[in-house]
Amino acid sequence: MRRLFSFPNPVNEIAARVVAGFVLVGAVLTLATGWYWLLIPIAYGFWARVLTGPTDHAAADAVLALLVPAAALESLAGYCLGCKVFGLLMRAGWVPETVCAECADIGPRLAAARD
Repeated sequence: MRRLFSFPNPVNEIAARVVAGFVLVGAVLTLATGWYWLLIPIAYGFWARVLTGPTDHAAADAVLALLVPAAALESLAGYCLGCKVFGLLMRAGWVPETVCAECADIGPRLAAARD
């Protein structure tokens, strides 16, 4: 069991890049075609890497360091960074407005939340 839940040191950079390439292709293909079933292997691979991934805590600390201010902004000020990024992606044309026209500009919702 210990071997299963260990992480190679040093990391095989070629393998890491190949996996990242498959994730990139899968994500782009999903967005381009609407084949959302591709999310199943992408999510499975993600969770498999998380559960068997690094035993040093640097990666987890980095994710938490990004998560804490985002969660604080949303819970304390009602400002959702994810919503903001989503709106920016829609304005950039990466996400079609048909997904959520209201999400393209969250300004009015933020103003209403402050009032």
